[in-house]
Amino acid sequence: VLGAVLKHANRQGLIPKNPVELTDRMTLQPGELSSGHNPWTKEEAKTALKNSVGTEFDLFIHIALYLGLRRGEILGLRWEDFDFARATVDVSRTLKELRTIDSEGNGSTRLVLDTPKTKSSSRILMLPEPVQESVKRHIYRQAHPATTDIANLAGHVFRSHSGGQVHPSNFAKKLQAFIADCGIRRIRIHDFRHTAASLGLEAGVRLEA
Repeated sequence: VLGAVLKHANRQGLIPKNPVELTDRMTLQPGELSSGHNPWTKEEAKTALKNSVGTEFDLFIHIALYLGLRRGEILGLRWEDFDFARATVDVSRTLKELRTIDSEGNGSTRLVLDTPKTKSSSRILMLPEPVQESVKRHIYRQAHPATTDIANLAGHVFRSHSGGQVHPSNFAKKLQAFIADCGIRRIRIHDFRHTAASLGLEAGVRLEA
């Protein structure tokens, strides 16, 4: 937490360097539990995918489990990132919540688009057929004005009811509630990414990929 605070202060020009970067990372002690959860099994993932079809979480869950994108990368997608002719998606940004506190101690949160977490995180990925079908359902469900011509789709893929960007924290709460209602074992949203990697390895995909 302190590292994140000072990293923000460094980016804002308030301090010349983040001193936490000079310290060793904390490690788990023997017997100490990790905050992570075991990824879903193949059957649990299939259950989540099946239950999501036709809901507001349909596309998010399909992208997360098939492509392994991070939460912010998914919510930061815009329609121009999709190449429907080549069946690819260009991951080039991430959506974050930036919380600031004014001089009177009042906090506020605003959404910002940032570059992905690492240099290699900017990538172009193929869209498996189940994800392509999920994209079509998502377009239909949103009743997008350009549904008859997907080449002309524009704006944010994931939108709030008012048409604006989705707040990641609010979306996460609703998604976890959906998972609980489906009776699926609860895992962190980041563990969706771990699930994608685990299932990929199980299917024989190279670790590097």
